[in-house]
Amino acid sequence: MKFPLFIAKRYLISKRKHNVVNIISGISACGIGIAAFALMCTLSVFNGFRSLIDGLFTKFDPQIKVVNANGKFFKDDSAMIARLEQLESICGVSRTIQDQALISYNSKQEVITLKGVDSRYPGQTGILDILTGPGSYMLSDDISDYIIPGIGLAHKLESGAVTDKPYMVYVPKPGAKYSATNPTGALNSRAFYSPGVLFAVKQNPYDDCYALVSLEAAQELLGRHNQISALEIKLEPDAPVKKSVKEIAGIVGDGFKVMDRYQQQYQVFKVVNIEKLVSYLFIVLILIIALFNIISSVIMLMIEKKEDIQILLKMGAQKRQISNIFVYNSLSISSIGSVCGIILGIIAVLLQQYYGFIRLGNQGGFIVEAYPVQLRITDIAVVLLSVFVVSLLSSVILKRTIYRNLF
Repeated sequence: MKFPLFIAKRYLISKRKHNVVNIISGISACGIGIAAFALMCTLSVFNGFRSLIDGLFTKFDPQIKVVNANGKFFKDDSAMIARLEQLESICGVSRTIQDQALISYNSKQEVITLKGVDSRYPGQTGILDILTGPGSYMLSDDISDYIIPGIGLAHKLESGAVTDKPYMVYVPKPGAKYSATNPTGALNSRAFYSPGVLFAVKQNPYDDCYALVSLEAAQELLGRHNQISALEIKLEPDAPVKKSVKEIAGIVGDGFKVMDRYQQQYQVFKVVNIEKLVSYLFIVLILIIALFNIISSVIMLMIEKKEDIQILLKMGAQKRQISNIFVYNSLSISSIGSVCGIILGIIAVLLQQYYGFIRLGNQGGFIVEAYPVQLRITDIAVVLLSVFVVSLLSSVILKRTIYRNLF
């Protein structure tokens, strides 16, 4: 063992003349431990919320979405779809079209996003898993067309999964002008019946605003024959997303945008990431304050060991070795505190993950009952790296302080 490290270890575990030094060192180590514990728990909670949101969107949004980079609609190109389906990473491709529309039921009216989907859509998403009601998924048959609104939209219209009247949907005719004498002349309209189900994504932008119809009915209503607004793609289970996005972009060309799930919900995940970053910075600030406490305790130790330092210097010890003794002592205190905090944080996260001790509330209406958490190896590395970097900076400050006041 190196000489400075050996002396630092002795100073760490030996009893000191003044108990206040022991107390301050203990408090400093506890501060580091609490900060590391808080970092582990905070990062795990944000991971849990991110995974929860991702899981909710998975039921409605595709893994990869291809849209027109220069407009809302583009030609339904079967040859391009065939080329995409030849990629080994792609499980299937569905065509969708969506636009704003007005929906009416009885005397209630709402502006909605009307989404037309083809027969492959249920297999591309988890829509069948989020249906509620006595009926089943159906958008058309030989008799009529059907519509599946979100549960929030149905509540606004004061309808339900089972209705006794059809929904009326209106959209402006392409190129038509409004006339006060015949206001409905500028609108296309179509009646849709309920198949007895609603969908519940548990996200207001979807449940309150979206309604699903068949692709053919939506194209006819919107006056967009042989046009679509997106290709929605499902990947094979083990297919790498980033690589698949590049392959798809190479086939569709520069006129299209290829978006993975995070790019589709960029604003939502951006907010989560910003909140996570701000929380991380606040806790790192607490960590910095705790490390300054360690510097204070080490400086007090230096004062206490001044006679020992003079003896070591007379015995031939170098100034660099003397300063390293106290730097190693500082790093040892921070290491003990951070390791203990990380271990306790891992235990707390695992207990919350499996038993859900901390609840969101008893009022109901929450998507989950307990705070969602998810432990990741990268979080442990981030906490360790954060403590190491801040400890390293504090050791530099400590070393300069030693040279300035001790020698």
